[in-house]
Amino acid sequence: MKIFILSSLILLFSTYIPAQNWKWVNPSKNGNDIVFAKHFSNKIVRLAVNGDIGTSYDNGSTWTFNHASIYEYVSKVRYIDSTCIFVFCPHIVYKTDIDFLSFNSIYSTSESTTMYSDFTDANTGWVNIAIYNVFSGNTDYTFKKTIDGGLNWTVLSTTTNYNLSKNYFIFKDANIGFWNNTITQKTNNGGLNWSPTNLSNYKNIQFLGVNNIFGSFYGSSSSVIKKSLDNGNTWNNIDSFPKVNPLMVLCDSNALNICTWNQQNILPYKTYFSYSNNGGSSWTKDSINMQFTPNYVENNNTNMICAGSGGSLYESSNSGAAWTDKSNKKFYGSITALSVVSPLTSFYTLWDGRIAKSSDAGETFTFYNSNLNILNDICFPSSSLGFAVGENGTLLKTSDGGNTWNIQSIGTSENLFQIEFPTPNIGYISTYNGKIYKTSNSGTTWSLIYTFNTHTIQKMVFTSPNNGFIKANPNSAYDLIIKTTDGGLTWNNLMSFSMYSSNINISKGDSNTIYVSSYYFYPGDGTTSVDIFKYDIDGNLLYEGDTANIFKTIPIMSHAFLSDTLGYLVLSNGEIYKSIDGALTWNLETYANQVKHLFLYDTSVMYFAGNVGNIYKYDSYNVSNVEENNISKSDFIISPNPTNGYCKINCYLSNQSDVSIIVYDINGKEISNHQYPKQPSGNISYNLDMMKQSPGLYFIKLINNSQIITKKIIKL
Repeated sequence: MKIFILSSLILLFSTYIPAQNWKWVNPSKNGNDIVFAKHFSNKIVRLAVNGDIGTSYDNGSTWTFNHASIYEYVSKVRYIDSTCIFVFCPHIVYKTDIDFLSFNSIYSTSESTTMYSDFTDANTGWVNIAIYNVFSGNTDYTFKKTIDGGLNWTVLSTTTNYNLSKNYFIFKDANIGFWNNTITQKTNNGGLNWSPTNLSNYKNIQFLGVNNIFGSFYGSSSSVIKKSLDNGNTWNNIDSFPKVNPLMVLCDSNALNICTWNQQNILPYKTYFSYSNNGGSSWTKDSINMQFTPNYVENNNTNMICAGSGGSLYESSNSGAAWTDKSNKKFYGSITALSVVSPLTSFYTLWDGRIAKSSDAGETFTFYNSNLNILNDICFPSSSLGFAVGENGTLLKTSDGGNTWNIQSIGTSENLFQIEFPTPNIGYISTYNGKIYKTSNSGTTWSLIYTFNTHTIQKMVFTSPNNGFIKANPNSAYDLIIKTTDGGLTWNNLMSFSMYSSNINISKGDSNTIYVSSYYFYPGDGTTSVDIFKYDIDGNLLYEGDTANIFKTIPIMSHAFLSDTLGYLVLSNGEIYKSIDGALTWNLETYANQVKHLFLYDTSVMYFAGNVGNIYKYDSYNVSNVEENNISKSDFIISPNPTNGYCKINCYLSNQSDVSIIVYDINGKEISNHQYPKQPSGNISYNLDMMKQSPGLYFIKLINNSQIITKKIIKL
């Protein structure tokens, strides 16, 4: 029995249906966090938080993706056996099997804020429903149990204002379970009664044998592995790990495997694998160079799978001594900024100091290594002229569309934080320590025009050559929005925030307006709100709205507007919303966790990028303009065409190349996506199954490192 906990993801109730024209692009063909992955005799199956199902029949070399028939985000999975898998969402508990073809709802609630669930076998399970009372400030918890697989539920207890900080529980069997709040609670009678233990802050508890229980517990400076031999009544430390979050998997009573990762959110993420063959008395601790957060580890004798953030998935066939990347990702590393030059051409600065360029809508990438630890921002005033800024006063400039980059000095060794060009000639650079630099000749020369002696600059937006706004933080004070109307020569306060505000973001509306968002905590009653303000250049408040009823108090990570009315935002849980009336109303568009940075090129092309190299894209060009290329028939042959269901694709590769085969319907909706990495040169054949597709016209797009080819196919 395996269990997965996604403890860091904030979830809310809303219907999710994959939006047409939205898709993950390389380097992340399916970039949502993986919550479950298992290796069977003939396939590997993985499930992502948004319900995307990936299946591989060739040991992870290629994947086919479908979407589960569920309408919430997956927070936890309990695997009983291949015929019984429980999928837990904030308001629904589903039961399915390893094929993930049908999802049967066995419990749902609409009135709760959140629901936590667990099952120990196909029949015995629990739900814990948390209902927040906005008037009293209390949270009511109703605890229920089923012994018939969810057909009937019995209320065990109701508790008011229980101080849950981790909101997680797990059961060993029908009687013994643990519930984590500020102090870990334990039950010996199936949840009828709970009593506190001397444990706190556990990350993961796993059961082995009759009495053995292992758990990982983490604090501000170190994490401790504990072991209990008496069903959790007493615990003994068996080892500690400094400043890491542990995710543990058990082989037997003596062999334990632990994947750990950086607890301090210092990017790039560093993942480690540790192994003990003596019950935790001693450990072999080695890096496996995974730059992602592991969420799920499965151990089947010597075969192991480690999966997690951004669609990352690794496999080991020798108990963790060596690992193979099965994610088909083109690069790892957090994306710090992006700039889109055309529907096909985009640039990305990475946390490790590289610049990535794609000239084919994100299918392939070339890289420039700046030899810096950090690049912070990138901006292209024109298709050929571009700049990137980073640590130690480094300014990189290209005049040939990113093919070559040269270092340019602006006379400082400070960390250059952001660069903005409101026109091709006029540009601004901000440093984190409060300096503003300006160019009036397309970046040939730069001059220091203003210094904030007591401010750090965290965000800069220019709506025109003269009108600009910054989010600043005065020393030992709270965030401010400051404006200039004379090209940065003078600055005046526009608005200030209190100590209870956080996640403050600003973005351009049009040349005369900006949008400001914040997350506010009310200390009196413990409630929160998400607010969006609209200001004009004169500092007049045009609109103020409390959007808590829309976003359920989930913080806004970032937002961007194409005009004074059309805008998008990303919440911290990955939901992407769209407004067409200047932030008065918002509608849920799609879901993509691990993204933060937005670049809206136009209404047809929009990019969202973020951690672990994830890129999510809206591209209606790819949909409305899907048409057959005029390519030699010998390069790309589909037969038979028309087809009754099965067909063969033959193509010729001049060099070794990654190959993608994507099927679209007549409306441009992506039907299937097949990845074949590192294919040898020469004539290659692929089998394509279209048996499940309805009769009609389809398009098959073949992508390799040198070309993109599209052909029509008719399904009879």
